[in-house]
Amino acid sequence: MERFIRISILSDRFDKISWDIFDWKNEYTQILYKELINSVETINNLMENNSKLMLTSSLELGVDILFSHMAIDLQKRLGRDKIITRVAIPYLNQGISYSDVNSKRYKEITQSSDLIIFLSDKISAREEIEKSKYWRIDNSDYLIMVSNDRDSELIKYARNKKLPIFFIRPKNIIDIVSTRDKILEYAYPLIYKDNYAGVVVDTSKKIIFDYTKNLLGLELNFKEDRNLSEDSLFKKYSLLSLKISKSLVKFNDFVFTDRKID
Repeated sequence: MERFIRISILSDRFDKISWDIFDWKNEYTQILYKELINSVETINNLMENNSKLMLTSSLELGVDILFSHMAIDLQKRLGRDKIITRVAIPYLNQGISYSDVNSKRYKEITQSSDLIIFLSDKISAREEIEKSKYWRIDNSDYLIMVSNDRDSELIKYARNKKLPIFFIRPKNIIDIVSTRDKILEYAYPLIYKDNYAGVVVDTSKKIIFDYTKNLLGLELNFKEDRNLSEDSLFKKYSLLSLKISKSLVKFNDFVFTDRKID
């Protein structure tokens, strides 16, 4: 019998996330999208190479729809022999009140998903959404949870089930963006060298070198920058600043927050 590794998404309501989660061009949403992919890839790396992943959401407004969109994108890239997409719809008329943009996304996802399960035959019932969260916990091997909560009833329930949880903190995503911007400021003398004194460029090199070595385990070779245009340098250090900020925010969250191990 074919084995599926069942991965489900659980998240805070869209109105508890402090940016416009419906805007998929928003930089916070784009970072969240990448973090969702990273979480799936991390789980996949724990599995045997021939394991299939079944990615499940309930298509609630916000993160759930984004997760299903990501799952379909991953399937297009990796194929159905690796990714199976599933939606577990809480009640029959779930998408009826969605905005035009989210209604369109809802329809496209349901049309493209491999498996659709209706968890209730009720037309509309708010409590069915809450039930669907417990259903996903009961029918998963791993959870990805997008939430700032650290000890909610859902988390307690999942932990009692001994279910591994991969957390993505919306607060951390906001911190990543602000930290990235600060680190990128340190890199400006490396991008726009003609505008800065040599001592400033040297100081900038030391700061960025130390961040990269200590947080990413890499040693930068600044000689490689000589043949790059300003646009190429900006892209290089923007990406590097993002990687550094992710590591720094996650490190600080681990060290300075009194929490249970996720």
